[in-house]
Amino acid sequence: GEALGRWSGLHRVERWAAWHNDRLVGAVETRASISAEQAQLRFAVRPGARGKLEASLVNRGLEAIARAGGGSVIAEHDGEHAEGVAALVAAGFHCRRDLVTMRRAVRPGDSAL
Repeated sequence: GEALGRWSGLHRVERWAAWHNDRLVGAVETRASISAEQAQLRFAVRPGARGKLEASLVNRGLEAIARAGGGSVIAEHDGEHAEGVAALVAAGFHCRRDLVTMRRAVRPGDSAL
C-alpha cells in the first residue's frame, strides 16, 4: 500500500533510523497524504540514547513532511519521554491532548476474567 501511495502521489510514508554499534537507538516515521487533513509524525528513542537524538529525529520528520507537501502536523508521542516532548516544543508543537497510559503485570488469575 505504501509503494502504491508513493507511486500515485496520494500518500507518502517515510521512516528514518538512527543506529549505534549495529543497534537501533531511535527512529522516526512520517505519514503525509493528499486526502488527510494533517500529516503524522511519530518517533521513539531507546532510553540509553535519550537526550541525543530527539531534535534530529523531529527535524528529519518535518523535512520529510515538507517534501510531501507540508501542512499541519500531528505528533503522537509518549508524554513521559521528557526529551522527546522538549524537542517537539522546540520545533513549535504544543500539547493538544494528553493521553495517560496505565500498565500492570498480567497475573495467572487474569485468565478467569
